[in-house]
Amino acid sequence: MKKLCISFAQAPLLVKGIYIALFVFLFVDFSFSQVVPVNKDSSVVFKKWEVGLYLKPLFRSDAPYNIMAKWHFTEHKALRFGLGTTGFSQANDLTNVLEQLIDSDSVKVTTNFQQMQQIIVKKTNWDFKLGFQYEFKQGKISLYSATDLNWVKDDYYYFVPVAVFQFPQSPSATFTGYQSIQGINNRKNTYGLIQSIGLKYSLNTFLSCSIESSLTLRYLDYVFSKSNEPYTINSLSQSINDVYIQRGHETQINFIPFMGLFINYHF
Repeated sequence: MKKLCISFAQAPLLVKGIYIALFVFLFVDFSFSQVVPVNKDSSVVFKKWEVGLYLKPLFRSDAPYNIMAKWHFTEHKALRFGLGTTGFSQANDLTNVLEQLIDSDSVKVTTNFQQMQQIIVKKTNWDFKLGFQYEFKQGKISLYSATDLNWVKDDYYYFVPVAVFQFPQSPSATFTGYQSIQGINNRKNTYGLIQSIGLKYSLNTFLSCSIESSLTLRYLDYVFSKSNEPYTINSLSQSINDVYIQRGHETQINFIPFMGLFINYHF
């Protein structure tokens, strides 16, 4: 399945983002100007390395955490390396479902059904970027254009390696109300081309702030599979297991006015 979509950020969010960016620029510039001596020639100091920390997660919890490293092999040209993630988690749980019959007269407890399951859940997300940047400098202000190749890997893995039926010995169906999913595997790979325009303001000889707007072209390839636990139909040697598999790909074109806000360290 192919899908082409063009989305634009709403105007109020763009205005809010611009105000936030201006506030960060002015606040950080004022703070460091009080403690760092001003170097009149700071705008012409050339440093080969630049490491930027992505600040957008401070304002949006769903934004990924990113670090962008740049190697300036000339005053105007640089290679860009980006690494980011929205999170990583791993869980291992044991679930016990028990159905008991209680005789209030004789105070007798009889186990009618018991099922034990071990559940493993893993979530991973990685974002890699590699690109080229060309920068125009005028004093403390720089305007640059960048082209990045982007790869995003997003996996969700749910697996039940152990399912033990203790009572009765040959259950005919899963316990009522119990989720019988045996496994879920949701894998996404996104390959993208990102064209960005950025504005950078130098705070001093080793710190700067930058903001980027981008046009992105992405190709998404995904596989989703789901399987249920087998259940016995006639005997212990005959069981049924159903598996659902969905594959597809999607093409996306997005214009993002507020793609990134960075605080950068130069050395």
